[in-house]
Amino acid sequence: MKSKTNLFWASKTGIILTAVIIFIVTFGGTLILGGCSNEIESVPYAISRPEYKSGENRNICKMGGIYFDFLNKKSVQVERIKVCFTAISETSNTFTSKNTIEHEIEVKIGSGKMKNLCIPLDDYIFASPPDDLVVSPFYVSEINFSDGSVWKDRFGTYIQ
Repeated sequence: MKSKTNLFWASKTGIILTAVIIFIVTFGGTLILGGCSNEIESVPYAISRPEYKSGENRNICKMGGIYFDFLNKKSVQVERIKVCFTAISETSNTFTSKNTIEHEIEVKIGSGKMKNLCIPLDDYIFASPPDDLVVSPFYVSEINFSDGSVWKDRFGTYIQ
């Protein structure tokens, strides 16, 4: 007959081994197949910390939007950007469905140029969000360039 202590350690060991296997399969495959060192060197942009601003602005949004600066570090023009983010308020939820949003921005940004961008929240909310809205995590998930190339961050590796 086994003692409860042995069952506890066996169970804990099983959990630890499972976690190690999941980690190796998830991140080991990325290291072997993707090569992290190459991806870090090839990030073709830089962004500022996104901020929520309420009210109408620049004829882009009526209720408010998420603003951030985007710097194109690649030698060709940006044509389209896709961003993913979560917007959270401690005081209320004004989103029509989920508060995790994936949004595409059609924009032309030349090589070495920076542009202030806005993601209008009008399509995602039913009332003006409170001023305590926090945007986190926020990351660029895809960029399309004028030469037809596409850069992707499928896993949110470069979260702002």
